[in-house]
Amino acid sequence: LTTNDLEAFKWRMKDTKAVCNNVLALLSVIYTWSKIHKFYMGENPCKEVKKYPTVAHRSKLSNDKHQQILDYCEGKAFDYNPHFLTLVALGLYSGCRGLEMYGLRWEEPKTEAEKEKCSGWLEPEWDNLEEKKHIVLWDTKNRKEFRPFLRRPLKELLIRLRKKLYNDKNFSWCL
Repeated sequence: LTTNDLEAFKWRMKDTKAVCNNVLALLSVIYTWSKIHKFYMGENPCKEVKKYPTVAHRSKLSNDKHQQILDYCEGKAFDYNPHFLTLVALGLYSGCRGLEMYGLRWEEPKTEAEKEKCSGWLEPEWDNLEEKKHIVLWDTKNRKEFRPFLRRPLKELLIRLRKKLYNDKNFSWCL
């Protein structure tokens, strides 16, 4: 394909701009992959074709709903579904992606192999409610380390989860 071919395709898809942008992005990925694996040696023609501008639709959770969800996570429901509700609270308090929270460890891994299997860990002595501590995320979407602040209500929720893991036989399997 040439840049002219892609420009013609873009013009024909002018009524479905989002679809056009997705197809161009997919083609770009294919060209990039092919070049990496030495199936194709030319330049990526998609780089010369500008995508249609799009308007990002970001819906924001209202403060009332945000607080209502946090109250639910920290309330009696926590006793019945502590892992899920802790993950929800982690996302709301830190603003991080769920995927970054799923691989979180209680403490820093000792070996590189252990580190590869997690997305991050809690700083040492994270459970001290008076000291400022952070979550260490080493494997984020942009592959840069990120250290979100561990707020007091989140520390309290994590302490509750850890107690539940040690004391409740229904949850101790995932310690």
